[in-house]
Amino acid sequence: MKFMLATYGGTDEDFGVSGWSNDEIARMTESVKKINGEQAAAGEVAEKKRLSDASHARVVQIKEGVPVVTDGPYAETKEILAGYWVVDCESNDRALAIAAKIATVPTPAHIPPVRIEVRPIGEEPPNPEG
Repeated sequence: MKFMLATYGGTDEDFGVSGWSNDEIARMTESVKKINGEQAAAGEVAEKKRLSDASHARVVQIKEGVPVVTDGPYAETKEILAGYWVVDCESNDRALAIAAKIATVPTPAHIPPVRIEVRPIGEEPPNPEG
């Protein structure tokens, strides 16, 4: 079963490592490499990407029947979508465990905690009627 683990938190300035020390960059990079290696060894990583700055985002909406393109990012929020993993693992519990590990990646103290959204890909939602 595939899951998308979407990484949210902070702003472009937080995730653009220009304000990070070399030690902070090294710790974060090493931690992510370790997690990626573990998931690759388990055969669970289908895809992973860091996204470009949110300033490059565009939003397309239909207004009065016409496509309208506006600058992103998205909805009114103080967080940005920083990147994502697509994992192929046996259960929702396993996807949540991987997300918990990703959430522990070290970042500078001034960056708010990362939030990971876990969503099944291509699966129908459970039927509330049973």
